[in-house]
Amino acid sequence: QITMPKPQKDWIVYIDDLRLVLPAPPVNACVKPLEPVLPVSMEETARFKALSVFWIGEGDTGDLIKEYTTIKVLKENAVRLKTGIPESPEELNGYDIIILDNFPRERLSDTALNLIKGYYDKGGAIVMFGGRNSFAGDYGVRGYQNTPVGEILPVNLIRPGMYRQFLHYTHYVRLKIEEPGHPVMKGLSWMEGFRFVVPDGIQESPDGYSRFIEAKSGTELLAFDESGDVPIIVAGQRSLIFNLEPRLRRYYFPSDFWERFIIQAF
Repeated sequence: QITMPKPQKDWIVYIDDLRLVLPAPPVNACVKPLEPVLPVSMEETARFKALSVFWIGEGDTGDLIKEYTTIKVLKENAVRLKTGIPESPEELNGYDIIILDNFPRERLSDTALNLIKGYYDKGGAIVMFGGRNSFAGDYGVRGYQNTPVGEILPVNLIRPGMYRQFLHYTHYVRLKIEEPGHPVMKGLSWMEGFRFVVPDGIQESPDGYSRFIEAKSGTELLAFDESGDVPIIVAGQRSLIFNLEPRLRRYYFPSDFWERFIIQAF
C-alpha cells in the first residue's frame, strides 16, 4: 500500500513510477533573461577554430543553421564542418568531433554505427544533443540503446517499455548546476528553471528531455533537473551530452550563451 498526500489541483501523476509533481509555476516565474555572457579568451577561440567537426545529418547547411544553434556557432567561427553519414573509416579521418543532434537512428546503418564507435575508440570525440530521436528514442521511435554508439556515450540509455521517454510542456525543470567552475561550464549564466513551452506559433509542443538516462560511473554530472532527477549535461572521456531538444535550446539559451558553451565544451 502506498500512502500519498491529497493531490492539489492540477497535480500530475506519472503512473509508471508513481510520482506526484507539483503544478508548474507560470512560464515567467523563474525564467528571467540570462545575464550577458562574456566571450571566451582569444586563445580558447583560436583553439576552437582549429577544430574540425563531422555533423551526422542530411540537408543544406543554411537550413540546418535555422534549427540547430550548434551549426550556427561552428559556421560563424569558420570551423571546418562536414555534414553527412559516414560510409568508410577514411571519411572520418582528420575530424576531431562527431556530433549527433536529434538524428534518427533508423537512418544510420549498422556500418555507420560501427564506424562512429571505431572513430571514438581510436581517440575521436562524440557529442550528442537531445531530442525525440536522441538517446533511447521515444515510444515508437527507435533509439541508440544496444548499439555501438550507445556504448560510448557518458550515459546509460534505459528503455522504459510502453511509457513515454519524454516529458512535455506540463513539466517544469529546476536546474541544478553541479560544477559551475568546470571547464565546460565556467562563465555561463543559468536560470533557476523553465517550463517546456516555446512561443506562440509553434504548433507542436516541444519534447523536452529524455527521462530515462543516467550518468555512467566515472563520468562528470555537470547539470541535472532536480524535479525529475534527470541528467541534463554529462561529460565523459571524450564524450558529452546535452539533454534538451532543439527548440528549447534555441528559446531559452541566447546566442552568447551558446557561443561560450560550444567553444568551451568542444
